[in-house]
Amino acid sequence: QAEYGGSIPLTRSSRPAHLQVVWRPFNPSSVAEPGDAGRLRKNDVVNPGDTMPNATVSYVAGTSFDAAFGSGHTIRIDGGNHEEGPGPMELVLAALGSCSAVTVVEFLGKMRQPLTSLEVEVSGKRAETAPKVYTSIHIRYLVGGDVDHGRVERAINLTEGKYCSVYTMLDASVDISHTIEYV
Repeated sequence: QAEYGGSIPLTRSSRPAHLQVVWRPFNPSSVAEPGDAGRLRKNDVVNPGDTMPNATVSYVAGTSFDAAFGSGHTIRIDGGNHEEGPGPMELVLAALGSCSAVTVVEFLGKMRQPLTSLEVEVSGKRAETAPKVYTSIHIRYLVGGDVDHGRVERAINLTEGKYCSVYTMLDASVDISHTIEYV
């Protein structure tokens, strides 16, 4: 069971001075007072024992945010014109593409296939009204090397059918298709 904790302190102009979104496992013993569940406090230990991945998203300015991950990496996200970084929905596509690519490469390595390159292009069509979720996504695999086409197809089918968690999560609500091109 997970618990959501977050804080959005507001300034006089009602614009967020800081935005933090964190997922962490619920621990009843960590609740200091009745009604305090779900509130993050200064120096809270988020995600003790690394039982669940986490991210902290902090407001920078305008529509820009910095996302810091439990892995120690940080990226800039821009929810507006995307001048400062990718937008949140672009990151969904990137998460799908990178999860698929990593898994396909792992499988082809185990199959001892001489892969020389892999590019995964992901495009999506969004709903016209809010919330503008993806209604369909297409993945284009560009595979290089003297690889067995049947094994590439098997690696992709395993990836999409079971091993890519991002694919599995999105597939529950989005029509996802793919094509394979050998370069």
